[in-house]
Amino acid sequence: MIKYFTCGKVEIPLALITGVSWTVTARTTQKTGGYERALGKESMSISVRAVFSYAVCEAIEMSEGEISSLYTRLSSLATDCLDEPSRLIIGDTEPVPTLEFALTSCNKAQTYDPLFDPTMEFDMTFSGVRCVKEMARKETLTNVETSGQLPSVSISKGGRTLNIRDSYTIDRLVVRQSSVDIGFTVRDDLTVISRDGFLTDLCDGTATVTVQDRVYSIIAATIESNHVEISGSFWPVQSQKPFVKTYTDTTLKALFSELCERAGIQSDVRVDGEVSYYLNSASPMDSLAALIESCGAISLWREGKFMIVDVPASIGDGMVLDARVDAGNDAAERITACVWSDGLTSQMAGDNKGRGISISSAYSGEARARQCLAQARLLQNSIVVECPIALGVEQGSAVRVQVADSMVSGIVVQFEADYMTWRATYYVSYIEEIEK
Repeated sequence: MIKYFTCGKVEIPLALITGVSWTVTARTTQKTGGYERALGKESMSISVRAVFSYAVCEAIEMSEGEISSLYTRLSSLATDCLDEPSRLIIGDTEPVPTLEFALTSCNKAQTYDPLFDPTMEFDMTFSGVRCVKEMARKETLTNVETSGQLPSVSISKGGRTLNIRDSYTIDRLVVRQSSVDIGFTVRDDLTVISRDGFLTDLCDGTATVTVQDRVYSIIAATIESNHVEISGSFWPVQSQKPFVKTYTDTTLKALFSELCERAGIQSDVRVDGEVSYYLNSASPMDSLAALIESCGAISLWREGKFMIVDVPASIGDGMVLDARVDAGNDAAERITACVWSDGLTSQMAGDNKGRGISISSAYSGEARARQCLAQARLLQNSIVVECPIALGVEQGSAVRVQVADSMVSGIVVQFEADYMTWRATYYVSYIEEIEK
């Protein structure tokens, strides 16, 4: 069976190929601090030398018609800027599966021997001009192609949307419970990002980046050479602007809802209690954190909403994380008591069998010592789990982890998922004690 060198309209039997060569050049840029950052590979060129010989064609058992057709096609071979780039294959091998190539140079020399056997020598250059998006993505993902798929990523600003995977190759994608870091490099030389104001002006507070169905506000963006880095947050810019306001005779639910509205985020508040007085002099984001600690609640980002809920009394069975955690030597004294105070009144919950904590409430109103004790105990009982990304697991998800000889049920309070390595770190808190 005859094997061929193929690239678009070029199809030559391997028996006629006398040489193939290419080089791979790294694309780098120097960052602050004097170190170099790799930005992938430069677009490469592949040089091919071939000799058409009637005798060689006969030796590989080509028919007269096939030889004549091959000679005609090679004689008329020339570069054409209108030709669509194609994948380049040598026999059964694709040397650079991430690129599509086009014939950019073709030099021919034709002679005739005394037996009128036409001989044609030619040198060709094939240049990588377009990224094969799916293959380039898989090359960057390494073992991800067998473990999972990269989520969709798009940037939106001023009514325009740019799908990153359409013309760019992602080389960094780290998703956390409320933030994301993205890095991507232009792989198509026809796209020049430095000329596109859409990408060069992303930090004005109006641009967003969407990862799958999670929408983040872009809070930082840098462009260096052909590499773009973006940081996104669930917290919009307005959430960090301080304001002063006094709240009297209200409820925790109403207070949380108003602060979330000021922060520009959707909320789902499931705690309540009387608030007689609260003076706000910080940003909505900082105020929410202080109030959540004061009332003993926990916060979760779920389905694009900021949820504020009480610590559950129990945790049901969830997905088993693919990891085994050693019990370790946790010598910390268990928290068994909590004293809650707002400056006017105080309340105690728990007993004196272990360590006690005190909460100085940011607001005056209904005491929540029991809820604060539950919050402290939950956060104390925590383990760090490093394992492959568990699809569907996010902040607040119930999970099970093998700890020593016991299976522990807990909830994910924080997480960080790196899609380039398909590894994640889950911070899991549990209610029940680990059985020794």
